[in-house]
Amino acid sequence: MIRKMMVVGDKFVNFTQHENVVTVAQLEMLIKIPSNVISDNTEFIPGQGICQDSLSTIVKNRSTNEKINLNSLVGYASEKKNSYSHKKLKSNTLIGSCSQISNSMFSLPLIINENSELMSDHQTGQHVQGMILVEASRQAFIAVTEEFL
Repeated sequence: MIRKMMVVGDKFVNFTQHENVVTVAQLEMLIKIPSNVISDNTEFIPGQGICQDSLSTIVKNRSTNEKINLNSLVGYASEKKNSYSHKKLKSNTLIGSCSQISNSMFSLPLIINENSELMSDHQTGQHVQGMILVEASRQAFIAVTEEFL
């Protein structure tokens, strides 16, 4: 059986009160200092607030320990930010590459960077505030319109 552990941004440290959740900083420590926290067949999956640059560094410097499966994080770390978001700073772009599912349906990932302009205020570490979702929707609308319509 594969044990899944969610990796969240360091600003979401309160979320680690829940079982099977670690911050990016905690993951770095787990990789450097193997412990009994990581059992055989542990897969780390991306959660809220991860800074892709930090994750890329972790993926690049990962250990050869077979217990550590970072495959899901590798894809997340390499996910391209959407150039149609109309944001200058990469950390403020909340969406990834868009794909067309049907004539009127599109899909794109939500990528929240803990260094985003919208993450600087009202952060409890237990949820994503509504304005981030509103801004992600705005970016998605612009991206789909410009790229496909």
